[in-house]
Amino acid sequence: MTMKTRLLLLGLTTSLILSSCSADPNVRQGQIGGAAVGGIAGGLITDSWGGAAAGAAIGGLIGGEMRR
Repeated sequence: MTMKTRLLLLGLTTSLILSSCSADPNVRQGQIGGAAVGGIAGGLITDSWGGAAAGAAIGGLIGGEMRR
Protein backbone atom coordinates (compact mmCIF):
# COMPACT_ATOMS: atom_id res chain seq x y z
CA MET A 1 0.00 0.00 0.00
CA THR A 2 1.42 3.37 -0.94
CA MET A 3 1.83 6.28 1.43
CA LYS A 4 -0.84 8.26 -0.43
CA THR A 5 -3.36 5.47 0.07
CA ARG A 6 -2.49 5.17 3.75
CA LEU A 7 -2.94 8.88 4.34
CA LEU A 8 -6.24 8.80 2.50
CA LEU A 9 -7.46 5.93 4.68
CA LEU A 10 -6.31 7.72 7.82
CA GLY A 11 -8.15 10.89 6.83
CA LEU A 12 -11.29 8.97 5.92
CA THR A 13 -11.24 7.05 9.19
CA THR A 14 -10.77 10.21 11.21
CA SER A 15 -13.59 12.01 9.43
CA LEU A 16 -15.94 9.08 9.99
CA ILE A 17 -15.16 9.04 13.69
CA LEU A 18 -15.60 12.77 14.14
CA SER A 19 -18.81 12.92 12.09
CA SER A 20 -20.68 10.39 14.16
CA CYS A 21 -24.37 10.76 14.84
CA SER A 22 -23.78 12.05 18.37
CA ALA A 23 -23.92 15.79 18.97
CA ASP A 24 -23.10 15.58 22.70
CA PRO A 25 -19.86 17.48 23.46
CA ASN A 26 -18.82 14.93 26.09
CA VAL A 27 -19.08 12.12 23.58
CA ARG A 28 -17.08 14.16 21.06
CA GLN A 29 -14.30 14.68 23.59
CA GLY A 30 -14.27 10.96 24.31
CA GLN A 31 -14.06 10.16 20.62
CA ILE A 32 -11.20 12.58 20.02
CA GLY A 33 -9.24 11.36 23.02
CA GLY A 34 -9.88 7.72 22.19
CA ALA A 35 -8.88 8.23 18.57
CA ALA A 36 -5.64 9.93 19.58
CA VAL A 37 -4.67 7.25 22.08
CA GLY A 38 -5.81 4.41 19.82
CA GLY A 39 -3.95 5.85 16.83
CA ILE A 40 -0.72 6.20 18.76
CA ALA A 41 -1.02 2.74 20.28
CA GLY A 42 -1.96 1.10 16.98
CA GLY A 43 0.88 2.84 15.17
CA LEU A 44 3.45 1.82 17.77
CA ILE A 45 2.26 -1.78 17.98
CA THR A 46 2.05 -2.42 14.24
CA ASP A 47 4.66 0.11 13.06
CA SER A 48 2.41 1.11 10.15
CA TRP A 49 -0.03 3.84 9.14
CA GLY A 50 -2.74 1.26 8.58
CA GLY A 51 -2.42 0.08 12.17
CA ALA A 52 -2.60 3.67 13.35
CA ALA A 53 -5.77 4.26 11.34
CA ALA A 54 -7.38 1.10 12.68
CA GLY A 55 -6.35 2.00 16.22
CA ALA A 56 -7.79 5.48 15.81
CA ALA A 57 -11.09 4.10 14.53
CA ILE A 58 -11.42 1.57 17.34
CA GLY A 59 -10.23 4.04 19.98
CA GLY A 60 -12.70 6.66 18.80
CA LEU A 61 -15.59 4.24 19.01
CA ILE A 62 -14.61 3.02 22.47
CA GLY A 63 -13.91 6.54 23.72
CA GLY A 64 -17.30 7.76 22.54
CA GLU A 65 -19.10 4.88 24.19
CA MET A 66 -17.24 5.36 27.46
CA ARG A 67 -18.30 9.03 27.66
CA ARG A 68 -22.02 8.35 27.16
